Amino acid sequence: MNTINPELVESCWSKVKHNQGEDAYSIIFYKSMFEQNPNIKPLFSSDIETQRIKLLNTLNLVINSIRHLEELKESLLELGKLHKEIGVNASMYDIVISNAVTALKVASNNTTTQEEEKAWEQAFRAISDMMLEAY
Repeated sequence: MNTINPELVESCWSKVKHNQGEDAYSIIFYKSMFEQNPNIKPLFSSDIETQRIKLLNTLNLVINSIRHLEELKESLLELGKLHKEIGVNASMYDIVISNAVTALKVASNNTTTQEEEKAWEQAFRAISDMMLEAY
């Protein structure tokens, strides 16, 4: 598993909350992902509001557990199985990671450092690695 810096991940999320907020993060995330990868949009429910809530719930759970991520492994494996069943292929995880970092920058009003952005990416990569074990 990737080495994660929990303090930097938590700092990133605090900056998002302080600047544009969690909702803005999820809106920016999906907007960016769908604009850059329109072929992905059909994999998602037409009810993007529900999808945004699911993303934020999962993200908050992971960030609150970032110091003990292994404890979420079974849940992340189940999430990986679900993603595989709906047609998400392994290469799409890199797209998600890239858009997660983009949304972080924008939703924090570009107040994150390169070190924080790297930590955010490493956290998403660790989460993705766990989910991909279900493939």
